[in-house]
Amino acid sequence: MLIINADVWGRSAVETDAALRCYEAGRITSVSAMVFMANSERAAELAKENQVNAGLHLNYSETFTGRNNS
Repeated sequence: MLIINADVWGRSAVETDAALRCYEAGRITSVSAMVFMANSERAAELAKENQVNAGLHLNYSETFTGRNNS
């Protein structure tokens, strides 16, 4: 089995939507989800709705842009 993963799921709507299109087309098999970013909550819902396999993207360098972060 070949696993093809897309990074930065949830960073922005543009990146999340592009990865979702790739997933739906069978071009990728999973995503790495960013938390506390502008599109994180929406991306989590999309992952559940579309049964996208998601791991976590560790963010050590970007400022959190989401609404609910400490």
